[in-house]
Amino acid sequence: MSDKSEAEKEISKIIGFDVATVKKEWKDKIKLGNEFRDDELQHISSGSIKLDWALKRPFLEGQLVEIFAPNATGKTTLALHVCKNAMKMGKLVFYVDLERKLREAQIEMIPGFERERFTIIYPDTGEEAMNMMHELITDYPGCLVILDSVGGILPEVEDAEDYEKQSRALVARLCAKLIRKITGITARNKCVVVFLNHLTATMAMYGQAETTHGGRAIRNRCAQRIELKNLASGAIKRGEDKIGQMVKATVVKNNVNRPFITVEFPIIYGSGIDEELDILQFAKDLGILPYKNGWYMVQRPEMEEPKRMREKDVLELLKDDLVFRQEILESVRTIFE
Repeated sequence: MSDKSEAEKEISKIIGFDVATVKKEWKDKIKLGNEFRDDELQHISSGSIKLDWALKRPFLEGQLVEIFAPNATGKTTLALHVCKNAMKMGKLVFYVDLERKLREAQIEMIPGFERERFTIIYPDTGEEAMNMMHELITDYPGCLVILDSVGGILPEVEDAEDYEKQSRALVARLCAKLIRKITGITARNKCVVVFLNHLTATMAMYGQAETTHGGRAIRNRCAQRIELKNLASGAIKRGEDKIGQMVKATVVKNNVNRPFITVEFPIIYGSGIDEELDILQFAKDLGILPYKNGWYMVQRPEMEEPKRMREKDVLELLKDDLVFRQEILESVRTIFE
């Protein structure tokens, strides 16, 4: 008799039911505590090493994720970087564009974006979008689905009614049904579903000053929720021209790491997340690259002693010298892992 059978018999005595029989009947719908592992699940990088650190396992397979922010804060830019990294892993990516705002220029600004695995879908109504999402998750295991955005969902009833006729909580009810329907199949097929949502001011006199669309179902069921906000003093300038913006990301919910970690990452207008600047800032914060009075001390194997370099020179080195870049990344990962 195998060791596994003996172990199952021992467990059956402890928990009071026949493990072998139950596993045969329920198959993959049951998992014993000593067999429960999720380290085989892959995760998709956000494009920012700081945000990846805050999330620990960002955009994990089988999870629902929400990215919410005020207008013009970088939701689409972050989502497109996630798409790029998912396609690098060989995943199919489906972008459900309810707002009809995605443009070719936004895709072109992301370096290394593989269009062959990227599909944009334009549903007319909320119900059509929900059915399409369920079909994609069912038919294409391991895929990434982006819904842009929850606020753009138009219920069929609302579409058919007069403009003056009021309808309450239709979007919230639709979202609640969608979440209940796709949670199980998303986990089983190891897909990732990302909801983009707007953070808007509430009309209420008391309570929270800001809220998101779609009721509470999405925020309750998502395993990770990321809030983005522009930093008032976070302008990135080249001379007198503003060329980018530091974005503050707060992980308000996280099932794989502690929540309420806040990081800041740079978005450059027209080119997305500046990965080199993001790496450099993190290496500086962790003390991997010593910094003093505007100078970085960089040590390379071919150098007899550390060399003083300005930020722009270190950024060029990170972009051109892949060995140096990998060394910094490994040092960063060693510290936060």
